[in-house]
Amino acid sequence: MSVWTIKFIVDRHPPDARNAKHYWVDLLLLDAVIGPLVRSTKHPVDRWDIHRRAPSDSEARRHEDVTGEKMQPGHNVTFTFEAGSDFGDILSSYLSENLLMEGLKGHDSLDGFSQPTESTSARGKAPDGWDPRIWAAWPRYIHGLSMTLLQLVIEIRQGLDVKDPPTGREDWSQVKDLYQRICAEMDALWPAQVGQFIHHLNARCCAYLFGELVLPRPGLVLLCP
Repeated sequence: MSVWTIKFIVDRHPPDARNAKHYWVDLLLLDAVIGPLVRSTKHPVDRWDIHRRAPSDSEARRHEDVTGEKMQPGHNVTFTFEAGSDFGDILSSYLSENLLMEGLKGHDSLDGFSQPTESTSARGKAPDGWDPRIWAAWPRYIHGLSMTLLQLVIEIRQGLDVKDPPTGREDWSQVKDLYQRICAEMDALWPAQVGQFIHHLNARCCAYLFGELVLPRPGLVLLCP
């Protein structure tokens, strides 16, 4: 089993008042590009997760990316997969033939993406500040959280009377409008539900892991601006 990582660069420039965060692109990538791949039984993926970053210049200097490299400023989305040794070639071929990728790049909604990189050492050494035991258990937790996020996007999309994710053959303005609406729905949903979410998360496992939790600021978990 290998660990594969790919990064989508939504915008190379740090977000500010002039350069809005396009989080709808994250949801499109999750639901319509990566979602069909990880939900397929044709190319089994043991675990996967999503990691979105939109650091400013100062934040980028203080943190390292999930690959261990210095974090670059700007808006990027990283997906990590635990899959077979041939998954990198499968992923590269899948993305090169994906019409949505052409649409994103053709409409200035994606600055680029990396080639899949492989690590055969599970998830490697625990980063600074992580207990190795928590780091070893982390992939299972974040996989479940990423699956929850994907299913939530699907539920919202289908609630908007769109049964299946777009394929790239649709009018691009309709695709963009759909995921902007999904993003807005999530933005409205989260503040109202964060208390229930954290309460039940705490009741099931977090109290054992972290002790009693203080309710976080919504912005810590919120995906959309």
